[in-house]
Amino acid sequence: MKKLTIDIKDGYAALATGEDFIKVDFDESDFGETEGISSTSTGLIDFGGQEVIDLYNKADQIALTIPMRFSLIRPVSVDMAAIERYGDEYLQWESRQQLPHELGEFITGFYRLRESFDQKSLQYLFYASSKDFVDVLSNFVSPGDRSDPIIESEAFGLLRVLNLASDNRGFGAIVSLEQGGASVVVAHDGDFRAGRFIAGDSPSLGEEIMYYIIAHGTENDRPRLLVCGDLGFMDHLGTTEWAEKLDLPDTIGLTTRQGVSDPSKFVTIAGLTLKSEKQP
Repeated sequence: MKKLTIDIKDGYAALATGEDFIKVDFDESDFGETEGISSTSTGLIDFGGQEVIDLYNKADQIALTIPMRFSLIRPVSVDMAAIERYGDEYLQWESRQQLPHELGEFITGFYRLRESFDQKSLQYLFYASSKDFVDVLSNFVSPGDRSDPIIESEAFGLLRVLNLASDNRGFGAIVSLEQGGASVVVAHDGDFRAGRFIAGDSPSLGEEIMYYIIAHGTENDRPRLLVCGDLGFMDHLGTTEWAEKLDLPDTIGLTTRQGVSDPSKFVTIAGLTLKSEKQP
């Protein structure tokens, strides 16, 4: 099955099938309102033209990436015996424990990461985003003749690329820069530790990112750092002498792919289009 993954950023969308990567510019006002959206609303195809239409026609499935800017991200440890007995029903129950129902309706999901050393629990990356917000994005990327897209998390795509760059070793983080802030994912020896969107600009943004990352390590850890996203905002990150630089891994196919002039902007969807074991 060929999957088209779409990552919505501030002012543009990045699209990938694992073979093709393109960027489509648009204005934030093109999303319209969260209520009363109809099938005639302006969509991504209207801005991308034939190039986007061709990608849609090649795809059997459309996946929409939910930005960390509008998400709750956290690691969750789940009892393995409960999963074996109740399966997805237990995960649905677990998701309801993460957010009080009075906060509203949310789209939630889990990515299974790994078993504990004692094989008694499973670690998951849990994400949640407002249903109203997800509906707006889904409407924007879905042509009228296609079913709703499946939902993916920006955090998981970033985590997979970080682990490739670090070879699942040591304490590190990936920072995806965009206008108004950055998405940050922290991992240790391949294990997801934390993730959040940090709002701000220069010079406070860089300092807050540094403190956030260091807070999830130990006193003797020097973080390994991979920076991606819109590198036009590198000045907002400031100095990174406190970390060891990681490079974008060639194995995700962005550094040598013809036609990708700014590979850093495609990191999230490149991570999500990598082949992996089936997720729950």
